[in-house]
Amino acid sequence: MEKKLKSRPMTKILNWLEKSEEIKICPMNDDMILNKPIEDWIRCDVLIGFYSFGFPLDKAIAYVK
Repeated sequence: MEKKLKSRPMTKILNWLEKSEEIKICPMNDDMILNKPIEDWIRCDVLIGFYSFGFPLDKAIAYVK
């Protein structure tokens, strides 16, 4: 996993989600989120993100729409 995905809150959430056989975790790296158009992002049913300085919130909202 990428370094940012190893934060304590994210680790707890991912460990809990991984217990379900119905959920597949597909992490997106910084390069994809920051540099790629949302059309190139991984397709998913649920997007979990933690807002932090520099996070492209407008881009994430556009992706969800």
